[in-house]
Amino acid sequence: MARHKLQGKYCKEAKLKRLNNLSRARDARWDKQHASDSSTATRLTPISNYDHTYTCTDDLIVCQQTEIEQEADDQGKESDWRCGRRIVELVVLADGLKACHWCGSPLHLKECVGEKKFGLAHILLVKCCYSECGLVNDVPTGSRHKTSTCTSAWDVNTKLAAGLLAALNIPTITQKSLKSREREIATHLNDMVDQSCSKHLDEEIRLCDGDLTAGFDGAWQKRRTGLVYNSFTGHASLIGEKTKKCIGVSVMSKRCRICESARKRSITPRKHNCCHNWSGSAKSMEPAMACGMFQDVIDQDQRVQTLVMDNDSTTIARVKATVDPTIKKKSDSNHTRKGFTGSLIEPTKH
Repeated sequence: MARHKLQGKYCKEAKLKRLNNLSRARDARWDKQHASDSSTATRLTPISNYDHTYTCTDDLIVCQQTEIEQEADDQGKESDWRCGRRIVELVVLADGLKACHWCGSPLHLKECVGEKKFGLAHILLVKCCYSECGLVNDVPTGSRHKTSTCTSAWDVNTKLAAGLLAALNIPTITQKSLKSREREIATHLNDMVDQSCSKHLDEEIRLCDGDLTAGFDGAWQKRRTGLVYNSFTGHASLIGEKTKKCIGVSVMSKRCRICESARKRSITPRKHNCCHNWSGSAKSMEPAMACGMFQDVIDQDQRVQTLVMDNDSTTIARVKATVDPTIKKKSDSNHTRKGFTGSLIEPTKH
């Protein structure tokens, strides 16, 4: 008996024939409803897995009313607008469907014949339903803004660069566009971090009654072994004891890809926000970040009286030598407990 495949799995010929007949019947009903000229006719999307399929029908060739500036990636491509989901600003969509650009007649979303993709943003190609017009209008699904380079960018792509978006069967954004949007908002995020830490510091001072106590710890992106510290980046934070909020942050990096690429080609690096701010060892990042954050607190006319941290003697020694010799140090209970239990277990190995 011949074996047939359905969606990658073997099935009986009778089942395959029955499913094909059902599919042809659905398509026939759809074609009949789509060809109807009645404005009250209900137009249903065929059930042929439009919601979760990633294969679109043949692209429709339509005329564009105007060309807009596209982002520098593989976007602006027409596809079947019924496939997948979209992020839509209803106010922008309603304004776009208000009237045809040529005859002023109201537009209907059911007359959409295609779309242009720009990351998570889209321009719907809606045909005017007036028989003597028939113009294909550009209807955007979201708003745009001007960047610092005087170019146009979609708001939804910029907001995506500021956070994460779960996979909800919606169009993706290319790495190049995402990175450019991240660079756009990087300076604004840094300003927000500084303002947030300053606000939390004031709140901590109001609650500490003159004895400002903060917890400090640093980490690296690459796991260290205790003997080898070779991570290219490190980060640290300063947490208030009363509010449990961050009153200081620091990030250090030993590399910048843009500068390294320019150095290899013996050219001058292009203008960019260079992240290379450390040239020492990864191990020495933690004391340097601690000194920098304590100095920032002093620059705001405040002072940390007590520092809660692990048993790293290098960091507290550097802070006392370069920033504040009168600062007090308390051992973190978590690190102290781990060190104590470790010393008890060590003799049992011999």
